[in-house]
Amino acid sequence: IWMEHGALAYVEAAGEDLADHGMVGFVKMAGCKKSETVVFSWITYKSKAHRTAVNTKVMKDPRIAAMMR
Repeated sequence: IWMEHGALAYVEAAGEDLADHGMVGFVKMAGCKKSETVVFSWITYKSKAHRTAVNTKVMKDPRIAAMMR
């Protein structure tokens, strides 16, 4: 949906083996239970103004509204 409204890139990632010895692990930082998987995403925009314009369109998209029910 973000790409359709002008975002430059949209990335989703899911982690399985996120143990990082010597550091606080991402799973622990996210507060995941053993049965859960960390999923995170990011979106690339040209600028803050571009981000605002894209997100305004995204929030008006009926597909997003349907997800919020």
